[in-house]
This record gives sequence, C-alpha cells and structure tokens, in this order.
Amino acid sequence: MKRFLKLILLLSIPFVLYSLVVLTINPFNYLAEENYEQSKLDLCYQTDHVLWKSIDYKNNPTPIVLLGDSRVTELTHECFGVSEKVFTNMALKGLSLEELFDLFWEITEHQKLKDLYIGIGFHEYNLLNNMNRTEEAISASNNLVSYCLSKSVMKGTFYYLQSKLWHTETKKNNSQSNEWNAFISFIERTYYKNYVYPEKSVSYTHL
Repeated sequence: MKRFLKLILLLSIPFVLYSLVVLTINPFNYLAEENYEQSKLDLCYQTDHVLWKSIDYKNNPTPIVLLGDSRVTELTHECFGVSEKVFTNMALKGLSLEELFDLFWEITEHQKLKDLYIGIGFHEYNLLNNMNRTEEAISASNNLVSYCLSKSVMKGTFYYLQSKLWHTETKKNNSQSNEWNAFISFIERTYYKNYVYPEKSVSYTHL
C-alpha cells in the first residue's frame, strides 16, 4: 500500500508542477487579476475566444448581455444606450443554437439578467449546425482541474512562455479577404445547401 501511495505521489508531481505554472501565468485570467496584462489577453483571446469570454463573464457579470454570432461582435454598449459597466457582448464566432442555449443558462448562473439581446443569422437555424465549443469552455471556467487540463489553457500557457522566452508573437492572419471568402464558401456548402429546420430547438425557445 505504501509503495502504491508513493507511486501516486510521484506520478502527481508533474501535474502539480504544471498546475503551479498555469496558476502563476494565469493565461485566461481564471484568478481574476485586476491589472491583467494586455498582451496576454490578446494572445489567449486568439487561442480560444469562447473560453476567454466564459471566464471573463464569470469574473465580471453584468445584467445586460448580447448573445450572437460574428455579425454582432463589434456592437458595443453605446448601440443599446447603456453604460459599459452593465453590458457584456458575449457573441461568438460561428455560434450555434446549442451554444447559445448553453451560454444563456451559464450566464443566469452568475447573474440575474435585466435585458438579453440575441443576434443570429439564418444558418444558425439549422439542425446540422450542432457544433458545441461551450460545453468544454464552461466546464473549464467553473472547475480548476478542468481548467488546468484544458487544451486551450495548455496552448495559452505555452504561447505566453514562448513569447516571453523567445520574444515571439502570435501571428495574425492579415488575409481577411481570403479568410472571409473561405468562410462564406464553407457556410454555403455546409448549411445552406443542406438545411434541416431545428424544430425542437425553436420550440425550446418558447418554453
């Protein structure tokens, strides 16, 4: 039994050391630092904006929220005539209905909502658009072990160490035109040519 416990302790050392590094770097601001480094924020947002927004809302909940896809990511509190302190834009690139519902329930766990705005496109109303990135992000934002084991956290930690030790920066994709054309082609091919009305999901919104 003692040998087994020693083995468990030895095997746990790498995870403990890794967790200490993660908590020290705090890549997605899980620990809610007030003066969070801007370069770290930018880097982690690029790595996984779903996880970053989930943790950010948990740390800074507001009573007015905007949910939607990339079409509404640039909308600010000024568009709704409210203070920045009470408004959060939780729009996600490529948001699906399933992700929208997950985010809604997660938000209500942290804050009683006064107003909720939703902006989604036609292709989100498609049963075939069943992508779900929020399940893992919500789990990581609410559980320290899940957070440390998250692939996005591992990547964020590595990219940050890489940027500091070797003075490298995460490359941004400047070919916005090519990226947009590829996105339009993907949406048309995946969701518009193959459309299934999400009857259950739409009925769920009327509950």
